[in-house]
Amino acid sequence: MELNTIEKSSGAPIYARTNDSALEEIAFATGETELGTVLIARSGVGVCSIIMGSDGDDLSNDLAERFPESRLVRDNAKLGATLHRDAGRRP
Repeated sequence: MELNTIEKSSGAPIYARTNDSALEEIAFATGETELGTVLIARSGVGVCSIIMGSDGDDLSNDLAERFPESRLVRDNAKLGATLHRDAGRRP
C-alpha cells in the first residue's frame, strides 16, 4: 500500500492511503456544532476523516488535499445522522 504524505501548516504530516478501491469515492457532510463547523467523511469502509474548523469550504478543501485520488461527494442526507450522533450537531 502506498501512502501519500501532505504537509500541513502545523508541520505534522498527514498520511492517506492511495490505490485503495474503498477510498475511490468519499461522501462528506458539514454541519455546525457548539465548537464550530465540522466535516465528517465516510468511505466504503467507514468514517475516514473528521475535521473541525470555522469555514465549510476550507474544510472541504482540506479533505480534498488529504484524499487527492478520491472522488468527493457532498451527501448531507446520507451523513446527517452521523453528524448528529458523532459530532453533536445542533438541530
